[in-house]
Amino acid sequence: MKFWKLASAISALVASTNVNAALINFEEFASTAMSNTLGLEIPASARISNQYLATDGVLFSSGNDFLAAVNLGLNHATSGIVGIGGSDGANGLTYDGEFFRANFFDPNNISTQAVTNYVEIRGDLISDGTGGTFSAYDINGVFLGSDSQSDVAGNTFVLAFEGIHSVKFTGSGTIALDDLAFNPVTAIP
Repeated sequence: MKFWKLASAISALVASTNVNAALINFEEFASTAMSNTLGLEIPASARISNQYLATDGVLFSSGNDFLAAVNLGLNHATSGIVGIGGSDGANGLTYDGEFFRANFFDPNNISTQAVTNYVEIRGDLISDGTGGTFSAYDINGVFLGSDSQSDVAGNTFVLAFEGIHSVKFTGSGTIALDDLAFNPVTAIP
């Protein structure tokens, strides 16, 4: 009986891996990304919100209804030079608190909410010694689970749960995020 439960758990985990995952690496913002200066006002050209909604079904937000595309350079970003940071209440760049949110929608009908079963994101490659928590929620805002790590730098945070509609990242340091990957979304009727 125990073997069957273990085999079922392994099967469920394999089924929820990112086999055909979409990848958003934010490099489309390479020419308009802002400098990595905490508190600096995020210019309109570096704001990420609904740019990936019709193509990938992802709507981004933070303390405002946008994230920041940040030029981290080749020694920080996990791919290319662009990472993402959050916006505080004054439109300034931040990596404190809940600075990253993504909600999933049907890219064929952006007013229809959607879910996935796998989401991952990576931390900036340079450590500042702080950790973070990546959390998943269902269509009703019910907490599904999280991945907490003591050092964000270069680590991949993974959420593998059925019915993920939104994800949030909470940190307390100066570490940006990069490379959001997720399994194709399924519309919720």
